[in-house]
Amino acid sequence: MAKPRANYSESRLARNLVERGLVLGESLESLFQSCSESGGLLAEALVKGGFLSDWELSQVASEVFNLPFLPVDVHSPADEALVGVDPEFLKRWCLVPLTRNDDLLTVAIPGSISPQAHDELCAMVNGQLAIVIGTVLSNRLWLETKFP
Repeated sequence: MAKPRANYSESRLARNLVERGLVLGESLESLFQSCSESGGLLAEALVKGGFLSDWELSQVASEVFNLPFLPVDVHSPADEALVGVDPEFLKRWCLVPLTRNDDLLTVAIPGSISPQAHDELCAMVNGQLAIVIGTVLSNRLWLETKFP
């Protein structure tokens, strides 16, 4: 029997941000609409829009999803973690592979990861993911530097 996938989605994160009183529901609805039209990520829109600092978002995501916080400026990604992974896919979803151990890839996410991206990455690496919370800005900076 397959292990059920955990829910690290934008909608779960957004719901918790509203429940905690950190972002207004109307603001999130507007951000979701904007991200839907542009193909952007909610976490980036929250940080770039000044709704939350990058660190605040990471802290909340770590608490909501019960995941460790491990930004790329603290743990540099290993080159072997990138084998078989499409750089454009990583840039699209702001994901940074950190380490690989056989069929387990540890990846830093920017606050959340869509079920679609999760499943595609699992298929791409032909394995499972260990998720940690990174930061929006450090993930994006690392990706743009590594894959200009």
